[in-house]
Parts: sequence; structure tokens; C-alpha cells
Amino acid sequence: MRRRAFIAGAGATAVAWPFATLAQAQQRRARLAFLAYETKEATADWLAALREGLAALGYAEGKSLEIDERYADADVSRFPALAKDLLQRHPDVIVADTPPAAVAANRAAPELPVVLPIFTDNLIPKLAAGYERPGGSVTGLATFVEKMGGKFLELVLDAIPGARAVGLLVNPSSPTAEIYRQQTSTAAQSRNVVFAPIDATTLDEMRSAFEQLAAAKAQAVIVHADALFIRERRMLGELSLRSRLPVFTDNELMFEAGALTYSGVDVTENFRRAATYVDKILKGAKPGDLPIEFPTRIRLFVNLKVAKALGLTIPPTLIARADEVIE
Repeated sequence: MRRRAFIAGAGATAVAWPFATLAQAQQRRARLAFLAYETKEATADWLAALREGLAALGYAEGKSLEIDERYADADVSRFPALAKDLLQRHPDVIVADTPPAAVAANRAAPELPVVLPIFTDNLIPKLAAGYERPGGSVTGLATFVEKMGGKFLELVLDAIPGARAVGLLVNPSSPTAEIYRQQTSTAAQSRNVVFAPIDATTLDEMRSAFEQLAAAKAQAVIVHADALFIRERRMLGELSLRSRLPVFTDNELMFEAGALTYSGVDVTENFRRAATYVDKILKGAKPGDLPIEFPTRIRLFVNLKVAKALGLTIPPTLIARADEVIE
């Protein structure tokens, strides 16, 4: 039984977008553009949360608000055409699902307000001067918690006491891949744990990574979320069982597909909170004056079904800390 129900760069022509026009949004139907790097499936919960947040603030879609959606399906080469298409619909503000989408939107229309609910450290000063005062046309909510890579290693050691070899699977094109690699490496050195980072940019490289880690007798693998791994998450779960390597991830979809644990920011809540940024911008606020907010807590999910399939016994202390346990 379950403790509680578990639910399952572009080069487009720059467009001048005077902030004065935003104050007029309340006198007509406001228009929001949703530009996504991920697939429609992967962002469905995020967009639903954004819609919920906007509805709570009094926006009625189809009456006082229109939302145009475009999805790159993890292919950055599609951004120029998608951005051009959205700009032709004259949006008042763009909500970007990920850093690559925010970068693409900013390149296409540098003055158009962009709200990014997944703001990462590497975007400073590329898209914002700082967290307290972004200063440009991009603002939003942070999702990368300080020293998160090291926290994942600690989680592995809490779940598998005595683990001496841990792998890290990342897609090097991910905006925070190098940060995770450095932080996990530093934490591993301090705990005298053998650390094996492996890059994967294709499904074949993902399969090879698990084979390499199994041959090296790694006891767990940390998988940093990326569009490739999210898209191939079912295969990720199969590879975990086949190689007897528990997966620790920062993505809920990968957790649902067979990871042992999920630990991370409630990204869906970030999208719900992003509605307040949209509201302020539509009422005339400049994004550069709206501080980028940080998450308030980290959630932890543990799947005891996966643990049993892998022959692992999760310490009761870790189970007690979890926000959700699948039994």
C-alpha cells in the first residue's frame, strides 16, 4: 500500500518591446506565451500549475487571458521558428519552461519580459545581473539549491550505508551538469568515495554508461535530470533493474519510471508561483525590478518497491524523513 496517493539558441531578429505597452494589458485581453524546451507531456503538470496560479489571481483563460504554447521537444534548433511564431501573436510576457527556452526567448526579443520558474546559477550574468535585482527583462524562481550535488551523495550514503563507489550520469549539454559534477566530486573526496562521472548524449551512451558502472562495481548512480533522460526514463528504469544499480534523481518523472529516490525542489510549485510574476508584469512592473526567489524546501520521495526489486533495505531513518513513500 502507499503512505498516501502518488500521482503518478537561436538567432531570430530582435524585437523592441516597450514596457509601456504592458500597462495596457489590463484594458484588453492579456496574452501569455509559453515556450518550452521539453515535450508537452513533460511540461503538462507545470503548465497546469501556472494556469491554476493565474486563475487564483483572477485571470480567466479565453476571457481576460490567452495562452499560446510552443514545444521544442528537446531540439534547440526549433527555437528560432517557434519564437518567431509566438512573437507574431504579440505576447505581453513569455513563460519559459527551462533555461534554454529562456535564452531563446531573450535572443528573439531582448526587451520582452520573460519569467523562468527554473532559474539556475549559470544564467548570471547571462540573463540577469543578480538574484536581488535581475536588472534586465528576465526574472523568475530559482530551482538549483546550493551544493545540491553534494546533498545527493549524502542521500546515497544514507540509503546505502557503506557505499564506496558511486556513479554520476549527466548530459554535458545540461546547464547545470558541470556544477553537479564538481559538487558531487568534492563531496565524494571528502567522504572517501570512489566517484565515476559519465556523460551521455544518446540512448546508446546511456546504455553504455550503466554497463560501465556495473563493471566498475558502482553501488548507485545519481542521474541529473535532462530532456534525454526524461524522454528515455522507462529505459532508465529498465537499465537500473538490469544492472542492479539504484538510481537517485532530481526529476519526478524519472522517479515514477523506476528511480529509487527523488530529491529536489517542487518545480510544479515554482510554476504556480510564477503566476504572481506574470500578474505583476501585466500590471506594469519591470521584470528587472522583481527579485528571483529561492525555493523554501527540498522534497524527498522513496520507492520501496524498487528497493525490494534491487535487494536493498532502506534504513528506517531515511523512510521517516521522506515526504512520500511508495510501498
